[in-house]
Amino acid sequence: MTKKTPPKDPEELKKDLKKKQQNKGGRVTGIKKTKVPCFSPYKGKRYKRLKTDKERNAFLDKYNDQLKRQQDAINNMSADDFKIARDAYKKNKRNSNAASAQQNFRDQTESDIRKSMHKKLVSKGMDPDKADIIAEKNSKEAMKGLAALHEPDMVAGGYGQYAPKKMGDSGINSAIGGSWSGDRIKSLDNAAKEAIYNGLGSAKMNIQLELCRGKGKK
Repeated sequence: MTKKTPPKDPEELKKDLKKKQQNKGGRVTGIKKTKVPCFSPYKGKRYKRLKTDKERNAFLDKYNDQLKRQQDAINNMSADDFKIARDAYKKNKRNSNAASAQQNFRDQTESDIRKSMHKKLVSKGMDPDKADIIAEKNSKEAMKGLAALHEPDMVAGGYGQYAPKKMGDSGINSAIGGSWSGDRIKSLDNAAKEAIYNGLGSAKMNIQLELCRGKGKK
């Protein structure tokens, strides 16, 4: 009966890969690209309410921008770090520090907007007290429909990166956040596990996130 060969240690695999590449006269390559199943906002109530191509294109641009920022944040993580973050999320779900970090970021953003508006109004000759009232009202209005964004999302490797970096459309943020389950998150987990198995745990993730395009737009 043939004995099964035990799997090599990741460090040995990494050395073997490097040796093969050097023998071919090349450099060690990174993690192969993983195309995550496309994201589709087309069946959502908000998209269906849009009346013109201009409105639809503006919405899709915002959606695509948030996807790109998610992609860049994930690709800035090593496969090891991604797996650590995913394991922590599976065990604990949402990071307990996330809610306060989001609220603090939101409060600071609103304060910055209010101060900027107040300064602009006063520079145009408005009474400071009146400017303060208007700036406070308008800054609160400006914050409506915005959310402090996690990049990447908590479920997609952002467990340890709970401090938001930007405000963005809250509806789009929620839509993307609710679309990770199933094949999308599974493809990310598999990419990280494969990289680690092949001795590339310290290499950066290499994933692609995109909107569904063309006929069918699932």
